This record gives sequence, structure tokens and C-alpha cells, in this order.
Amino acid sequence: MRYLIHVPKTAGMALARAVQQALPHNSWWGIYRLPEGSHRAALMRLDPAIIAGWRVIFGHFAVGLDQDLGKPGRYATLLRDPLARAVSQYWYERDEDNQLHRDTARRLSIADFYDARVSPEMENTAAKMLAGTLHQDHVWSESESLSETALYERALANLHAHFDVVGTVERLPHWLPVLADWLGVPRLAIRRVNTGRRPADPAALTTTERRRILRHFAVDAALYADAQRLWPAP
Repeated sequence: MRYLIHVPKTAGMALARAVQQALPHNSWWGIYRLPEGSHRAALMRLDPAIIAGWRVIFGHFAVGLDQDLGKPGRYATLLRDPLARAVSQYWYERDEDNQLHRDTARRLSIADFYDARVSPEMENTAAKMLAGTLHQDHVWSESESLSETALYERALANLHAHFDVVGTVERLPHWLPVLADWLGVPRLAIRRVNTGRRPADPAALTTTERRRILRHFAVDAALYADAQRLWPAP
């Protein structure tokens, strides 16, 4: 089984559509926001024969899904410069269905929004997913709260142990052939989807704003650097 983790605002919806188009129907499953319960519970209710036909699972889930399913496999993901991802997330939240997120983002500046910590995924998002502690069910939830040091160490250990491909959004064209080969398909054709109404431009931030935002993504920044060292762009 292939497990493709979609960290929010990393071109994951575009990649998910490309995967759907490249693979036969019923050979993939996408995990995103569920109306009730957890994805674990939803999976446990499925017919094992259906799961047996899947080649790829993609979506908003954390490392450890293979153990929940009892289906050993390997992982891949895309990471993004943490500051650029945070800016994109903020503008996305201003139009989100989640009223708390939408109203808070519209009321606060970007730095104040992240200082408000409205939800667990607004801080070291990628690290928590790679460490296996952040899950999206009907809402995002954190199964375990770790110190930044413990979070970094667990996420880095998981990268070494469970991942075949960790690409970057900034070099996406170079990573698409690698991901296609990993998935066993001839090619992946990407078209941008789920983009915000306003361009996300980190260059418009002040030095103080950058510093305040990056305080919430220090572990993500360290892992982003590690990933580029461990998986140099092809």
C-alpha cells in the first residue's frame, strides 16, 4: 500500500486529482474531513475486500494509518516553505466553512491569528502529521501533545523509517515524475485547485510578522530543511 500524506496548502488537492485520474477506479481512497467519527472508525466499518483492492490512500492523515489498517506500506508527502504555507493557510481560512476559523482570520491580522492558536493544525502542522499526532476527523484533533524537541525527534525518525519520497512544493515539477514512479503510474498531470482568493505573498510581511508567525512553525522549518537534505531535488 502507498500512503500519500497531504499536509494542508501543499498542492495536495491538485495532486489528489492527478492520482485519481491516473489510477483505476476503486484502487484509491481519499481521507479528508468526515462528518462524524474518525477515519479509523470509518475504515474499520469497510468491507476488507474493498480495502484489499486499494493501491493508494491519500489525504489529511498522519503517519500510523498503516498500523490502524493492518496494511503495511510506505509513505510519501510534499512539504512547503513553512512561512509561505502559513500565509496561504491564513488566506484560505478567511473563506473556510469552519466559522471559528473564518471569523477569527477575518478579525485578526495574520500574526495575531497564529498567536490565537484557534486549532491544533495552526502550529507545526507538518511536524504533527509526520509524528503521527495530528488527525482530521470532523475537525482537526491532536492525539498527543509533545514538546517541540520530542515532536521533532519523532517526526524525523518517522521520515527515516517510513518514507520513500518527501518532495517540496517549490520544486513540484521535478517531483511529479518521482511520485508517478512511486505510485506505479506513467505520469501525473497537475492543475491548480483550491487556491485562495488572494495571492499569498510572504514578501509583504514585516520582519516582526515573519518572526511571530515562524515561532509557531519552528519544528516544521527544521523538518523542511532536513527533508531537502535527505531527498535532494531530482
